[in-house]
Amino acid sequence: MLPPTMRHGPRKKLRGKRRRLKAMHSMAERFSLDVRDGNWWDFWHHHVDWEGYGNTSPHLRRTYIAALLKMFLRAGQQLEASGRLFQVFVSLGIDDASQDAVYVHTPNPNSQNFPYVAEATVWGDATLEAIFAKMAPNLNLRVGHTWWADEHGPRHSIVIYSPLMGVSIENGQSPKK
Repeated sequence: MLPPTMRHGPRKKLRGKRRRLKAMHSMAERFSLDVRDGNWWDFWHHHVDWEGYGNTSPHLRRTYIAALLKMFLRAGQQLEASGRLFQVFVSLGIDDASQDAVYVHTPNPNSQNFPYVAEATVWGDATLEAIFAKMAPNLNLRVGHTWWADEHGPRHSIVIYSPLMGVSIENGQSPKK
């Protein structure tokens, strides 16, 4: 799926792996957003593998991605129940697991950047869509590849979202129900 790379890996061994992964999955299952009126998110995001241990093993990377997909689903369900406009998606760094995160975005007073449309993204990677569909079987997922540049040079990441959940990041439209 995504190759492990030690270029961005942690400098020390992961201790207490079983306990840590159990706690991470428990946190993902309890993940909650405060969706009361007046609250908003401007590309708020949460990393589950900030240290980059997913860079050391494909098994760990899949485990962290599964937790992100669980958080993605919970955030989408909570925001849909609130009846507000929102976007929720997952971004996976191709060569750095520490950059993997779930993002939440709503209309907000910071700027007029809603809805976000991932214009530099090439959508429709059937191979990855099948892999992620196995990890989150109840979701209709779209997978795309996106590129951008920052102070470290060009970056490539994978973006995952569901066209049935919130406003699309592919075209900025709400789902037809």
